[in-house]
Amino acid sequence: MKPEAGEMAKMMNLETVQIMENISNTTDGVFAVDENQRIVHWNAGAERILGFSSQEVVGRFCYDVIRGFDQAARQVCYLGCPVIDCAKGGWPTPGQDVKVKAKDGMYRWLSVVHTYFNHENRLGSGHRLAAVVHIFRDCTEGMKAKQALERISKE
Repeated sequence: MKPEAGEMAKMMNLETVQIMENISNTTDGVFAVDENQRIVHWNAGAERILGFSSQEVVGRFCYDVIRGFDQAARQVCYLGCPVIDCAKGGWPTPGQDVKVKAKDGMYRWLSVVHTYFNHENRLGSGHRLAAVVHIFRDCTEGMKAKQALERISKE
């Protein structure tokens, strides 16, 4: 059973909620996941690009919603994906182009960059992953053009 949006917000500290509100002030899609890969934030840009409302996705696992694939048709969204592993390990998270299926059933290419932030553990014993933020824009037309050029160059 997925937690309600209000419950997810309660699980994040106030500072995290404020940061999410501030970075979501963009037409790009922005969503954030917690350390367990549950979506804790989904902005209006994400809804516009992919068609899912925040009520439909907050509390769900990111890999169940995004289900992304790279250019070689390899699945990139799954439990313990490299982006989450990098964030948990304190390493830089690489950007990538990801093919996803939107709510309308159409596939879209997204250019995605990732970042993360930590918060101090309540016991003062180090830091804990607060959220991994995914910022994306639709790059479908550019990818189609690139793929067409690649096909032409092989002929």
